[in-house]
Formats: sequence, structure tokens, C-alpha cells
Amino acid sequence: GKVRASAHNCSDLRRHVPKLEPIEKRALQDCVELLGETIAELRTALTDLSPKKSASKHYNDIQTLLSAAMTNEDTCLDGLFYSTKNNLTRYVEDNLHTIAHHVSNSLAMLNKIKRTSVSSSEEVFPEYGAMKNGFPKWLKRRERALLQVPVNETKFDLAVAKDGSGNFTTINEALSAASNSTNTRFVIYIKEGSYFEYVEVDKKKNMIRL
Repeated sequence: GKVRASAHNCSDLRRHVPKLEPIEKRALQDCVELLGETIAELRTALTDLSPKKSASKHYNDIQTLLSAAMTNEDTCLDGLFYSTKNNLTRYVEDNLHTIAHHVSNSLAMLNKIKRTSVSSSEEVFPEYGAMKNGFPKWLKRRERALLQVPVNETKFDLAVAKDGSGNFTTINEALSAASNSTNTRFVIYIKEGSYFEYVEVDKKKNMIRL
């Protein structure tokens, strides 16, 4: 509730505070987006903590989600720090500090959970679990088969090529054109080359393969 209220508060400030500087508008919009990500991360963490799942097995995932949630609040405040004209920090910092405090307590409690799974020499990372034929055991057979298909035999939905021979010349353009949540993989083939861009995959595009 407090995270959502803070996001609404930032939206209201952006709309109603008179004569905001461009950097202040951008900072408030960043806070709205960051708090939205925090809500999604906390929901996922709660799902992993449900009675039907073993918290110890999802230890790394939950730790990552909670750490990301804390980072979001810090990033929001960092952006508002440069709001010297309207001092926007004063409107949101109390709530953000409260949120960060609760998340920090959750992390502390999580660290007391004893992990039942012990890393073995076959594990690349603890959160991957045991490996089978070079892939994590939890990876479905269909997904393993898809990853083993040679590039020249792979069926792709879009192609990215710097030389213009594909559908797009940048990775971000292809990602924007890709389908959102679907039940099938959306494959984007990226031709060899140097792509100087910051790539971010939207959470809604959860079936993307590059």
C-alpha cells in the first residue's frame, strides 16, 4: 500500500507542482516507474514465499528481488536530490525511507532462512541448481532443444542487422516491435556486429529469445 501511495504521490507532484524544471519532471517520472518495478518485485517475492514453495530453494531469487526493490528507492531519491528549486525530496523521502526500512528487515529475516540445497561442482551458479547435459535441470526439454538448434536452422520472428539486411538496425527497435506476454517464444536473430546501445527488455516481454 505504501509503495503504491508513494507512486501516486510522485504522479500528483508531477501534475500539480507549478513551474517544475525539466530535470524535476524526469526525476518524478523515474520515481513512478521505479516504484512500479518495486511493486512487481515485491509481488514476485511474495509468490516465492508462498506455502506451496520452499523459500530456501528460492533464496537467491528472493534476495535479488528484495535488493532490487531497495535500490529502486535509493535511485528515486538520488534523482530528486538535484531538485534544488522545489526541493521535491521533502515530499517523498519519509515514505521511501519507511519502504526501504521494511525491505531491509525482510532481507535480514531472509538471511536467517537456512538454504536446503547445497551447491555442487556441477552448478554454474547456486540459483541455477543441478545441471544436466550442460543445462539447468529445471529447463524444459523443449527449451533445451531450441537452444541446441544451429543458428542457420533457427526460425526467427525478427532479424537485427547493422548493414540493413534485417528487419531493424538496432536491438531496441526489434524489442519494441516484439510481442508482449505470449505462450510461445519470440525469437530475435541478431547478426554479428557492434551494437552500441543500452538494451532493456520490458517485463511484459517475457518470452523473448535473443
